Parts: sequence; C-alpha cells; structure tokens
Amino acid sequence: MATIGDPLGCDIYCTTGFPLVMRLCWGEENLQAASLRRLSSDDGCLESIGDDPSYGYNVGKQLNKSFDRPGDMAAVGARSMAELEKDERIVRVRARVIVGEGG
Repeated sequence: MATIGDPLGCDIYCTTGFPLVMRLCWGEENLQAASLRRLSSDDGCLESIGDDPSYGYNVGKQLNKSFDRPGDMAAVGARSMAELEKDERIVRVRARVIVGEGG
C-alpha cells in the first residue's frame, strides 16, 4: 500500500523460516517482499477471502518440471512478468528463464 511519505508503501514483512520474523518494511524492500509473495502464491489464492481472484503465480511449482514443448519455458517467464506487472507500482518487468545443468 503506497503512502504519501513513501510511494512504494509500508507493510508487514514476514519470513517463513525459523525463527519466524515479522516486522514493518517500506520502500524498495516492501516492493521486493510483495513481488516475492506474488510469485510464491498459488493462482487465485485470495479469491476465497473475497479479494483479487487473479492474484498469484507460484513459480516454485515450475521448478524441476519437464517442459515438452518449445514455448513452455518462455510461458513461465511471460506469466511471471504479467503477474508482477499487475502491481501498480511496477511499470515494466523483464524476465529470463534459465535452464540449469541437467535441464
């Protein structure tokens, strides 16, 4: 959520590891955390609470996946970019999908 003092907003930053950390973050850190949350959330995860039904694209579920068609990997990059650009604070995204060793 953007504020007058900081156009990138302020929110609660949470980690999922141990120990669990919850604190306020703002500015670029807030935008980074929001982007990470967006790309690690399942498609439509907010719909059940009456929020944005198009929120989320879990990139982690694409890891170690077998891509059979030539455009499959490019689609992961395109979906990631489109998901991030849903955030009004982000103007443009450029993603690159890289195949690791053995891929």
